[in-house]
Amino acid sequence: MRAYPLFALALLLPACGSDDGPGDVAGVFPEEAFLGRKVRVEVTGDATSWNANTTLNFGDGITVGAIEVVSPSALQVDLTIAATAPGGAHDVTVTAGSDVLTLPGAFTLKAPLMVEAASSFEQGGFGEILITNLDRLNPFDSSTNANGDFLLTVDNADSGVALSVIDVTDNTITLSAGIDVLATTTGALTISSSGVVSPADAVPVKARTPQPITVGTPANFTMAANGSLLEITAASAGMLHIELTTTDTANADSPAFGLVPTSGKLDDVLIVHQNFGGRAALDNRVVAAGDKFYLIAFENGFFGAPGYQAKFEARIVDLTGVTAVTDTGTNDTPNTAQVLSGVVAQFDGVLANANDKDCFKINTGAANKRIHVFTTDENGASDTVIEVFGNDTELAPLLVTSDDADFGEDVVTGVLAAPILRSICVKPSEFAPTGFTNAPYKAFVVIE
Repeated sequence: MRAYPLFALALLLPACGSDDGPGDVAGVFPEEAFLGRKVRVEVTGDATSWNANTTLNFGDGITVGAIEVVSPSALQVDLTIAATAPGGAHDVTVTAGSDVLTLPGAFTLKAPLMVEAASSFEQGGFGEILITNLDRLNPFDSSTNANGDFLLTVDNADSGVALSVIDVTDNTITLSAGIDVLATTTGALTISSSGVVSPADAVPVKARTPQPITVGTPANFTMAANGSLLEITAASAGMLHIELTTTDTANADSPAFGLVPTSGKLDDVLIVHQNFGGRAALDNRVVAAGDKFYLIAFENGFFGAPGYQAKFEARIVDLTGVTAVTDTGTNDTPNTAQVLSGVVAQFDGVLANANDKDCFKINTGAANKRIHVFTTDENGASDTVIEVFGNDTELAPLLVTSDDADFGEDVVTGVLAAPILRSICVKPSEFAPTGFTNAPYKAFVVIE
């Protein structure tokens, strides 16, 4: 066997630690950045030979600017990060000629904002969202225009939640939210402030089942701070009367409710009824069988506090066979009242101005009956007061006046002994807006 000198063996073996390969990507600094921002990043290598032809890739949504070669093992670059770029870890790839080096998950994108619901965030109600700024280099713009509106804007991807900016500081935004009955999320949020666009996570909407209202049965509930959600479906056609009341006058400063159609969209709200001191808020309207409405009840006063007990009551007046009597315009006193007849009667009136009055008269048909009168507000177009008189003469005594608790009215007399003609007059509320003209309404008279 032939023996080799030690120095000869050393020449035949590879030198320890030598590397003829392309090297490795050693690191990225900083390792993370915010979505929707620009940032300068340094990429370092180990045993690399980077030059002016070397390129970088940080993944989808990240635009790589001009690369500065600091040394064969260090590159600096300005990155523009789209607000819509995928969040989380991104691979960093360096291409130098035919050599492609990748450092997996080396650069992380995160949202510049933290978003949280500041109150119960449920379907068919109201809520608040708090947005906290994590990017202290770009404080929120809290300035306002001449009308007091914040210049900062917040948009959301799902129209089922309507957002409004109610307060802004350098580091926080407070939003109020109106949430549709069938909404599931706000969708992704986008905040624009001083030219800086920031994405924010969606806020999920908690599902809830509306409490049903059955005609003839009180629906008792606790007035929720974010709005109580109820629903009613008309089992038959007629005039649907819905009334919200509470006996808790200490806490119920202004019980109110919004009437929303079957779409469940707050943008489609038909009317908002509001009253003071715990009195009734009510709605009267002609419906078809199967018509469905959502009701969002809330405490809308400055001094009241939710948490009190309230109830909705509903009834349907059957209008089968009823023919409406139309306002002639020459009926402004009890003795010029137009004639109505039947156990249920309908009058379609128009209040021409704030001084107009419409009068009509009806006979109870029998002794010991009451006259019950309802007026509609035609979705907010009128505001009425009802007066019921003892007969149809010029000097007829006033029996009862509605309490002007809402736009539409509901008033009933006591038991009337004599079956004679009695006049009913409808006039504008003293709270009717200035310039109140040509206000349509319907009056329904029920002999009970």
